[in-house]
Amino acid sequence: MGGSCNSAVHLSRHGPPCIVRSRCSVHGTVALLGVFFPWLMLWVGSDSGPWMLSHHEGVIGYIHAARVLLLLAVVPISLVRIFHYRSGGPGLSWSGPCRLLLMYSIVALACAVFSPSPLYAFYWGVVFVAALLAAEAVVAGPDAQERAKNLMLLTYVIVAVNVAGILIVGRSVVFEGELTSGTRIYA
Repeated sequence: MGGSCNSAVHLSRHGPPCIVRSRCSVHGTVALLGVFFPWLMLWVGSDSGPWMLSHHEGVIGYIHAARVLLLLAVVPISLVRIFHYRSGGPGLSWSGPCRLLLMYSIVALACAVFSPSPLYAFYWGVVFVAALLAAEAVVAGPDAQERAKNLMLLTYVIVAVNVAGILIVGRSVVFEGELTSGTRIYA
């Protein structure tokens, strides 16, 4: 591919992240996934926790353990991206709510020592920091506002897919209040 191919910055000006319009779509798709990769890692690791690391039953158990580790990998991957692109743009404003959320996460990490389950508490503190860093990693660098819009669109799509999955797979629980054990849910 001899010509110049702008990365996700070029792509983000032409539409949502799921639409790739570029002369060299392979490079553009890889660059686009690289921008949103930490955020996607957060979503893939959702609804998991450190208890999944100790109970491996078959392939599914190892997949769930990998999801837990994926959440922990968000922090270093996001930090690398933030430090790489930090000089290119403003990123998140650390003067308002973001600063308070960062202080909250630092307090949560420090208080993990006093928890009855310090490893679990530390894990959840790291996951909280990971969400902040993943958002910063997406908007770090030039054209941050456009990527922030695309991040919101991507989040809407992920939430819609999750809700559709819950409604399809768990329709007996959602609509009829039946659990697999035969217990009724009264709401």
